[in-house]
Amino acid sequence: MSEKALGIISANYGAAGFGPLLKNRTLATLPFGARYRMIDFALSNFSNAGIHTVGVITPYYYRSLMDHIGAGKPWDLDRNRGGLFIMPGSVYGEDMGKNRFPLKDLIRNRRILVSGDEETVILCDTSCVLNADLDGFIKAHEKSRCRVSFLYKNMRSCPGRCIMGIENGMVKTIEEGDGAEGAAFLGIMAISREYLLKLLEDYAAVDYLDIFTILRLDLGKHRIHACEFTAYAGLIDTLKDYERVSAELIAQKTAKELFESERPIYTKPQDLPPCRYKKGASVKESIIAAGSVIEGTVENSIIFRSVTVGKGAVIKNAIIMQHGSIGEGAAVENAILDKSVTVGAGKKICGTPDDVIVLAKETKV
Repeated sequence: MSEKALGIISANYGAAGFGPLLKNRTLATLPFGARYRMIDFALSNFSNAGIHTVGVITPYYYRSLMDHIGAGKPWDLDRNRGGLFIMPGSVYGEDMGKNRFPLKDLIRNRRILVSGDEETVILCDTSCVLNADLDGFIKAHEKSRCRVSFLYKNMRSCPGRCIMGIENGMVKTIEEGDGAEGAAFLGIMAISREYLLKLLEDYAAVDYLDIFTILRLDLGKHRIHACEFTAYAGLIDTLKDYERVSAELIAQKTAKELFESERPIYTKPQDLPPCRYKKGASVKESIIAAGSVIEGTVENSIIFRSVTVGKGAVIKNAIIMQHGSIGEGAAVENAILDKSVTVGAGKKICGTPDDVIVLAKETKV
């Protein structure tokens, strides 16, 4: 177990192009996979590695984040020593761009770094769906004798995601990718606590920069170790990524790598009865969460908690978030419906695979 490590999650950024899905929330609290939020993967990876001191840098609109994580009990972070620390972040929202680890946020919350004695700090964003062995990552980082290590995966990623050139386990180049196959940075790095404090001091005058950017600008000086991740990883940088990774989750192989291991993915519990399938219901290649009532047809879709699908309704290639209501005879296809959306009887919400319709919270059609 990695008692020597401190975890910091950057939850203080949005992403352009998600429309109403990120209007009043950051990527960290974006619902995913019928019952989770994106931040659940980062918190669970820390918990499973025995990292019991975790700071979460929050956005200024933090209500949904606090409602979800609370005191950190589902991740065993509600403890007297260590535990979960909620730390204020700068006002960025969707304008934060590609900065995920801004110096300004780390300098503002420097106290968590100086008050502990952990040798290693794990900086983690919330853009990746993965079940990572952080304990093994930390051991590989320590063995490398480098002050910084990046976690990466050879995969096809969104244009703009940083792709690394790696030689003999060391990062030699970092370039913005064009969507081709490459060694994609997964938004997780290990860095010596003392070295991170030195960087915060040396670059305090340019606190608008990002730790990743600073490391990228002078690779030869920092000597960055690269650690490969070989299991499933779903990067979510765009709405298309969210659609794709959600669809991949339906595949049995993907779900097994993410959830059926010795490292569970935890989330905020909700005491709900199992899903109820009424007479006439038909469900194929879909994920249906607890508390839902299905009377119509659901195919290749993800249905969150407490959703009702009326008699004769047809849902295909869609994501219906919590408390959604689909009326009798309605049709929803190639669409993403945020929380508490109501589609009346006989109504149709039909997009295309290339132009998915996204409806904001509490929309009534």
